[in-house]
Amino acid sequence: SIYRNINPDNILLTSSGYIKLINFNNAKILKSDYTNTLCGTPEYSSPEMLNRKGHGKSHDLWSLGIFLFHMLIGHTPFEDTDPLKMQQKILKGKAYFPKTTPISKEAKILIKHLLIVDPKKRIGAGKNGIYDIISNPFFKGFDWKNLLFQNLVPPYVPVINSKNDFSNFKKYEENYFENPEVPIDKAKDPFYKWE
Repeated sequence: SIYRNINPDNILLTSSGYIKLINFNNAKILKSDYTNTLCGTPEYSSPEMLNRKGHGKSHDLWSLGIFLFHMLIGHTPFEDTDPLKMQQKILKGKAYFPKTTPISKEAKILIKHLLIVDPKKRIGAGKNGIYDIISNPFFKGFDWKNLLFQNLVPPYVPVINSKNDFSNFKKYEENYFENPEVPIDKAKDPFYKWE
């Protein structure tokens, strides 16, 4: 199966401080190795999805690399106000790490190995699968077993007064999503017809 929707908006914290994936609208059980649907968040799209030659499980590895960059740097590596330029940057796959936000050498190496344009050469796409990622030096000393059983002390636990407490969510103006801040020319937007 393939998730095709890794991005910060779809990763929430539970009341105990563990993460939970939401929004499985784009998830798919693959009947073959590849699928062709354009979907997900454009900034997190893999080159193979944009090329429309078919994408598979390796698409989620690319999106994981984008997510790690986003969380550590504060923005996605290929973002641009012009959707066509963003698409071109993604297809080239050259992520630049700003010197103003230093991150560890191990993080850079892991991100670079997740953002390899050829999906077959991405870390995690080989015969060892996800084990190549969790055994990466970036995660050295991390206790994956106790994470699985939720025995670790989370670095942050949200304060929740009741099960209906939404105070941890951002508040938007009522018409925020109806009137986007930046108008986009649909004729120039390669992501216009996405699901």
